Amino acid sequence: MKDFTVVISLQAFEDIEDITSYREKQLLLPLSSENFYIGIIKNIRQLKQDALLYPVSKRESLFRYAVNVRRFNYKGFAIIYSIENSKVIVHRITHGSLII
Repeated sequence: MKDFTVVISLQAFEDIEDITSYREKQLLLPLSSENFYIGIIKNIRQLKQDALLYPVSKRESLFRYAVNVRRFNYKGFAIIYSIENSKVIVHRITHGSLII
């Protein structure tokens, strides 16, 4: 399999921060927050080898990120990314129920 360089956008980092902060401060689940952070970063890093496993999305609402946008889920959250040459660009992390 081809190895890609994974780039996480500033917006995606902010999404992760918002999600983990909410889990820690609003839900009062600091261990869950930490585990979520470790898990989502691990899954994003796995795109280095697995980016082509997920199909190009047909959801028009995701086309604002890229024409060849893809997504996969982690604990109810959609990791939205695209592939450009040898680079995987993670655009956003959002709750899966918010994608129409």
